[in-house]
Amino acid sequence: MAGLLERDLGPDDERKKLVKRILEGLSRLNRIVSNLLVYSRPVKAQFRPVVLRRLLHETIDFVEIEAQRQGHVIGVKKRWRSNENTSVLADPEKIQQVIMNLCINSIQAMPKGGTLSVYIDKIQAGRTEFASFRITDTGVGIAREHIDKIFDPFYTTKENGTGLGLAIVKKIVESHSGYLDVTSIVNKGTTVKVFLPLAHN
Repeated sequence: MAGLLERDLGPDDERKKLVKRILEGLSRLNRIVSNLLVYSRPVKAQFRPVVLRRLLHETIDFVEIEAQRQGHVIGVKKRWRSNENTSVLADPEKIQQVIMNLCINSIQAMPKGGTLSVYIDKIQAGRTEFASFRITDTGVGIAREHIDKIFDPFYTTKENGTGLGLAIVKKIVESHSGYLDVTSIVNKGTTVKVFLPLAHN
């Protein structure tokens, strides 16, 4: 209804500004409710061997197109430092959501443009082998006192943030028996590493 009203009002009508604010508020409320539903429900994952490179390629390509569509001047670098056929045991849709959420955060941290870099590594941790991918940006960075809080539900430093995007990331990764590591320097950028168990044939 508000959308129809906005369309019918003239460009100089003062009421149009009010309707626009109402639409923005409704959009934000919808994001909060959607994210809250995702966060509050148990993660129902369908695990199978997934080629990590392929999954990253598909998702990052979409992110790059979406960033351009929204007018963000973002350069994307992809670098694979392990066997290109490295597979992880994962639900591809859930891990795509993780990649998307992390990339959106990175893009929002670079309002004046920058570089989004994606790397794949392979590491050994204890008795379990993990594949690791890194998403790095050249954005505003995160202050040291905020690093330990960024994955907490409803914690956000963004004016229009919901504080659930990274909480959902953590929940999904942990449901895959994986873990996360974050390093950041203010005004230099942030790197988020995601560790997922390798799939063994």
